[in-house]
Amino acid sequence: HAILAMVDAVDSAVATSGTAERGDHIWRDDAPVSADLLSLTVTGPDIACADAFATTAFAMGMDGMAWVAQHEGYRSVAVRPDGSVLTDAALVSAG
Repeated sequence: HAILAMVDAVDSAVATSGTAERGDHIWRDDAPVSADLLSLTVTGPDIACADAFATTAFAMGMDGMAWVAQHEGYRSVAVRPDGSVLTDAALVSAG
């Protein structure tokens, strides 16, 4: 329960998916997703897409960030179980 990073987003939607608030509620292939990530945040021009992309990318685990990057205008930030922060863009500052 700490802020690990802040996302700088202007005129952009921000959506986060993960297990911090609701526990293991995202499933893939009839099993909970892997423990590779605690959360994955997506920024982009549309909130509905950002939200769907965040959940989809979280379910993909470490491959999710590369998948998000394939969608023009969307970027992602992930938090791993050890507290490290990964991003595909310079849109994160230390918390």
